[in-house]
Amino acid sequence: MVLDPNSPPPESSAISGLVVRGTWEGRGAAEGLWVVCVSSNRHGLEERNLTVYVKAPPTNVTVTQHPSRPSEGVGVTLSCTSQGFPPVSGYRWYGGQAGLEIGLEEESRDLRVATVTRGSGPYRCAARNEMGEASSPITWLNVEYAPDILPDSSCIMGNGQVRCECVVDANPAAQVTWTSVRSFNTSSTLSGRVLRSIVTVSLGDEGRHFYCNATNEHGDAFYRLTLTVGHLGKWAIVFGVAGGAVALCLLLGAIFYCKRTKSRQCKHIPSTDLTLKEEKRVVEEEVNMDCLYDNTGTVSPTYPPPEGTYELAKAPRESKRQLDSDEPLYTNV
Repeated sequence: MVLDPNSPPPESSAISGLVVRGTWEGRGAAEGLWVVCVSSNRHGLEERNLTVYVKAPPTNVTVTQHPSRPSEGVGVTLSCTSQGFPPVSGYRWYGGQAGLEIGLEEESRDLRVATVTRGSGPYRCAARNEMGEASSPITWLNVEYAPDILPDSSCIMGNGQVRCECVVDANPAAQVTWTSVRSFNTSSTLSGRVLRSIVTVSLGDEGRHFYCNATNEHGDAFYRLTLTVGHLGKWAIVFGVAGGAVALCLLLGAIFYCKRTKSRQCKHIPSTDLTLKEEKRVVEEEVNMDCLYDNTGTVSPTYPPPEGTYELAKAPRESKRQLDSDEPLYTNV
């Protein structure tokens, strides 16, 4: 209540016997306002603090848990608290993240969760009265558990150093120590319940194994990280992929070249065969012509032969006749 500083002092509004009733008017609205009523006469003075109640929907709605630090597997009670007047007449409970939230059957101030885990929740509550309704923020449960070293812990090599990272999920946050390393530098970052502890070792100081130890009040965890050939950094991966791509391109090029060469050879075979067939036909025609000319001696010519032919044919006959006439001469010899 915001009182008007210019309002007149209270006056007696009614007198009933020895009882005096006084009034004070105010305007505006606020929570947690106190008014002091003072009465006095010649025999003394008395004062009393009066609380001003303003009708409004509930405010400052929150979820609290009991116990405040439970371990996994135990039960938890959630309570919905708020301020406002008139008093709260009802509650609603919701579970799940935004977009996946579901309404719960419980409509009282307290919600009992029988068994909690590190992933329980989140929860929220809504309080209502005759003036309206208001909701609490989404609230995750505070559940404590022993350290759990996550699988994405690893060691990589690069820039002349070995860098190992141990990723630990724990509540409360774990203390991480490294062993089996002679000289190293460490750093840690905490995000929610997950702690990332990083150790950097110069080449030559490391072994093949690195040991991560995580501890909190609920237990401990141990993990051995191994430096292998496969953990040579992102440049090794890049070069490996590039080399594989080049080898694949060369293989595809060789296959394409072989197929193309074979295709060309197949295309040339019919023309070569045709050429051979044509040459064979020419040779056969020449052979047939030779045979034809060889047989011309048995065929009578259809045209007069040259004169030289007859002269050559007569000459032997004349020589024979001459030899016959000269026989005695040859005989005497």
